Amino acid sequence: MKERIEVLGCKIDDLSAQEAVEQIECYLQSGMMCSVGMINRKMLMYAAKDEIYRSQIERMDVTVINDREILKAANIENERRKEEVDQDVFLNAFLKDAVRRKRSVAILAELQDERVACEEYLAQRHSDLCIVGSFSIEESQVEDDDSLVNMLNAVTEDILLVMMPCPEQEKFLAVNRGKLGVKVWIGIGTDMMEKYSNDLGKGFFERFIDKTKFKRQVSRYQSEKENQS
Repeated sequence: MKERIEVLGCKIDDLSAQEAVEQIECYLQSGMMCSVGMINRKMLMYAAKDEIYRSQIERMDVTVINDREILKAANIENERRKEEVDQDVFLNAFLKDAVRRKRSVAILAELQDERVACEEYLAQRHSDLCIVGSFSIEESQVEDDDSLVNMLNAVTEDILLVMMPCPEQEKFLAVNRGKLGVKVWIGIGTDMMEKYSNDLGKGFFERFIDKTKFKRQVSRYQSEKENQS
């Protein structure tokens, strides 16, 4: 297993798409639930100011870099890795493997629009995927996490795709991990759905500002670290 790298004080895995898929399968073969986080710069910026959130990310079994700016910050210049991030190779490879192994998938989003977008994305790219349930917290009538977990456990024992913003996504996992009956929990966040939105201009300015803030924060963190050494 590779050593973890550190970006903005948060330790994450440095894995190619194939390495991540193989590591998840090792957890599955051992009978253990595997928590997977697809890491973007928003998450690391939040983790830099919130120790509890940072520990929630670091406790995940597998983390996959899902943002080209993180690769730059970690001085990872491998062109293949950059292409994997741009083309969502990890998620597509994992879901192809799920189809091959006949594993079922449930979707949990925060908002109805996100749930619909995820369904459309999967229908276009993985039409053979067995989706056994699709829920949004916005639409559900459940009153607490226990009821939501019971609803999810009732439909799948295999894979749960979760689309929530940070820090709610990782907090949900931290609070409910012991109750979930799924084999793989994957936090894909909301960035991917924004990327494939029909409105290509939607959020462009906000993403540009986020990228600039991230670069400045990384530069400041590295300078402070060098001064302390």
